[in-house]
Amino acid sequence: MQGDRIIEGTKRKYRQRTEMTLDMNDLDNSLVSLAILKTQIDKGLNSYEYIGELITNSIDDYNVPFDENEASEAINKKFSLLIPPPVVKLSISGMIKSKKIKRKNKKYVFLIQFPDHDLKKEIGNNTIKIKQLTTELHEFTKTSSNTLITLTKQEALDALILFISKFSVPCMGLISDSTNTTILPDVKDEKNIKIKIVSSFIKNKLLHNIELFEYFSLLVTANIFANSMFCNDLNKENVKNNFKNVTFYVDTPLLFKTIGLEGSLEEESMKTLFSLIKKLNGNIKCFSHSIEEAQITIETAAKNINNPKAEGSIIWEAKKQKLEKSDLILKSKELTTTLSNYMGIVQTPSYKDTKYQINEPELQEIIERFIKYKNPKALLNDINSIRCIFSERKDTYRDKISECKCIFVTQNHALVKAAKIYQIDIEQKSEKSIPPAITYFDLINIAWVKIPLEKPHLPQEQILALASSITKPDDKFIKKVFEQAQNLQSKGLITEESYGLLKTYETLERLNDVSAGQEDLITDEVLKKDEVVNPYKYKNKAMMNFIREQEKKEAKREATIGLILKLIIPILVLLILTTVTFYKKILDILFCINKINSYILPGIIAMLAYCARYCVKLFKIDLKKLFLFYPKKIKQNYRAKILKRNQKIEI
Repeated sequence: MQGDRIIEGTKRKYRQRTEMTLDMNDLDNSLVSLAILKTQIDKGLNSYEYIGELITNSIDDYNVPFDENEASEAINKKFSLLIPPPVVKLSISGMIKSKKIKRKNKKYVFLIQFPDHDLKKEIGNNTIKIKQLTTELHEFTKTSSNTLITLTKQEALDALILFISKFSVPCMGLISDSTNTTILPDVKDEKNIKIKIVSSFIKNKLLHNIELFEYFSLLVTANIFANSMFCNDLNKENVKNNFKNVTFYVDTPLLFKTIGLEGSLEEESMKTLFSLIKKLNGNIKCFSHSIEEAQITIETAAKNINNPKAEGSIIWEAKKQKLEKSDLILKSKELTTTLSNYMGIVQTPSYKDTKYQINEPELQEIIERFIKYKNPKALLNDINSIRCIFSERKDTYRDKISECKCIFVTQNHALVKAAKIYQIDIEQKSEKSIPPAITYFDLINIAWVKIPLEKPHLPQEQILALASSITKPDDKFIKKVFEQAQNLQSKGLITEESYGLLKTYETLERLNDVSAGQEDLITDEVLKKDEVVNPYKYKNKAMMNFIREQEKKEAKREATIGLILKLIIPILVLLILTTVTFYKKILDILFCINKINSYILPGIIAMLAYCARYCVKLFKIDLKKLFLFYPKKIKQNYRAKILKRNQKIEI
């Protein structure tokens, strides 16, 4: 169908022209170029001016005329960025105004002799950082307690690009005929394995390396800004337009996020979105049928919260937050009051105005191509929501969000895609028209680019929210773990403690991280490993083994010292007595003993003390242990001291 061809197939023409074999250098170059984009924006350049810098650094011969297609290919060849010719043409228009380029016989020639900025130094600095980031991810996957899937350095780089590419703006009206919505190369990810590994890496490793995390955030921020070249709302003519004439209708699952039933990071992300929309004078509402659906879902979760076979993200989050049945019932009753702080609630539009109603069976058929609903009522509610948007727009279609009148905000990418196809195929609207729905993730990026100073750290928050969302175990994965755990427990292959741990959300989340959500990797052997199922017990066990090894070494050293002392002390005493006798005879000859004793004896005592101190230092003798005959209390104190000293050790 036409919509499928536009959304899935129209990349082909542009991709064929820019077809290349993506090796590690190509992918390195693309991330390096992104990093340089951010530094140029920080210096005051916009995205189009940065493309101008890429053009001047990509064209080899300034005396040879070129067109936008050749410039696009040159950028792709040197910087591994996929920038469509129409975007390059817009940048060239700016360069003509600044008298760097002139038009000649339907092509362009340079009026300058060399680039304004040589990017070689910045390329070198960023290449080092990207290789460090790639190596960290590669090393992270080599440890089985982190993940059961090892990535090569090439695959690690692929995975990083996949995650960064998530910060794009799909299904928006484009300023070109290409449906490419990111300047990064296409990278395949079967079953979303790589992106799940990166999400686990971000949560468990990268977040603790402040310098690398900030650099990764810089790459994500640069990709968000790069999207401004592909979205009509964000190009240089429209970026300052606000949303004063737009109403954003919120989907049911986003209501759960808003009241904290999907985790704190998602709740904060929704509040940030509402704050940015209000700053842009947009209106936030939800339909009455969405409120009813949310209340029924929460009440159902409350009834089943103590049922061990119950499934669903709300139930798992409630268990994670240790919410009781009464807490969920209270949230359901107070739902409208809580949501009124963020949005208005409107009655779902009726079917009276038949002129603007849609073909619901056709829409249902398209949606069911992409989504398999467990609950038929959820499908009917989604169809109703999309119908309401068409009804509210009253046949008004624009290529900018700021002019689209209203739009449905959801977390369901497949629903956005299906609604877009329906609009093109059935309603026969332009592929550049804003679709009836948009994901909240895309909307928050668009809103932030319009007013980035309102929330300067939003990219970091979005990275963590996305990583947390991607690594949440789904019902299928949880069911598989439960079945295997029950089987192992019935056979007596795991303890009651391990069985109890396998039923907790924290362990399920960790198993999901380790396996990248692949049920087939969760074998009996994996579930029996303490380092996977119970990392805290594993670390404590490893710590105790370490302490025992230290104690053995200490005991061996003490035994050696004891043996040496048994041999040396008698010899030392004999030597001292011989020395004193020798000195006494000499003194008797030279002086009167009665006169000299008062002067010489302190010197002899000092000499003996010095010898004793030297022996203690040389053999590291613990005098407490020597004179107290190694009482048990000292042994216990030693163990406590070692534990305290090594409690932060990384095993």
